[in-house]
Amino acid sequence: MDFSYLAAVLPASKQELIWWSCFSLLTLLVFKILLRSDAEDAIEFTVPVPEACRSGWEGKQLNDPSIKVIRV
Repeated sequence: MDFSYLAAVLPASKQELIWWSCFSLLTLLVFKILLRSDAEDAIEFTVPVPEACRSGWEGKQLNDPSIKVIRV
C-alpha cells in the first residue's frame, strides 16, 4: 500500500500538530456542551381505574356496543 499521500495531508511540524489537536478537542468539547441532553427524569404517576372497569360493577351496561364510522 502506498501511504505517500498522507505526507501532504498531515501537519508539517510538531507545533502545527499540537495546534490541530487542541482545535479538534476544543471543537468536540463545544459540540458536547451544545448538544447535551437536558432531559429530566420521568415523573411517576398513577391513574385510578374507573368504577365501570372494576370487577363486580353493577351499573348500566350497553347491550350491543359498536363503533360507527360516518363518512362525509
